[in-house]
Amino acid sequence: MKHLIYVIAFGISLILCRIYEKKIDKSVKKNRVIWSVLILAPAILLASFRYGIGIDYFGYQTQVRELKGFSHYYIREPINYLILIIAKLCFSSVNIYFFLYAVLTTAITFKAIEYFKEKISITLSLFIYYMTYFLVAFNITRQLLAVAIILYGIRYIYEKNLKKYLICVIIATMVHKISIAMIILYFLNNHLKFFIGYKEGKKERFTKINFIKNKKNFPFILYE
Repeated sequence: MKHLIYVIAFGISLILCRIYEKKIDKSVKKNRVIWSVLILAPAILLASFRYGIGIDYFGYQTQVRELKGFSHYYIREPINYLILIIAKLCFSSVNIYFFLYAVLTTAITFKAIEYFKEKISITLSLFIYYMTYFLVAFNITRQLLAVAIILYGIRYIYEKNLKKYLICVIIATMVHKISIAMIILYFLNNHLKFFIGYKEGKKERFTKINFIKNKKNFPFILYE
């Protein structure tokens, strides 16, 4: 029964996403926001109102209920502290804590995917996200929000905008401190040609990943 709930929620989300993907070029900004809410709502509700699912579930529940004041621990991750405060004020509900994280993580990831809509299928990408990182987030909630922020910031690597990328890294670090290590991605792009390049402000087509030498070991389908 539990598995069926997940299948239905993901199915509804992906069907709506497919319809949206066909209309995306004709949609005005307001309609895009409405579509995004409809697409992501089933998954967000799943992540928000679960019980006992995730290795850190009861740990987060304890943090929300026993939050009494500011601690030096929260200086390192102030965004997480802010979300804890909001959840504490909302009847000390761990579900509000998970809801806020689910909204932020899923919405940011969706916007990051949508940036590449001309190169990849948004629906397929969302399906892969649901089957992998979305479920992983049940165990490492804070880390996945940080990952989503870095994923969003990758557009600034492609555009060679170090300032904006650093802002994304700083925000991610305010969620989970290990994110500071992602600064190196910007410089890896310049030296290893690992990401999609830009030439004179125009997107170059993604032909290969130069960093991977042996294609037989990595039989991925890439765009030519």
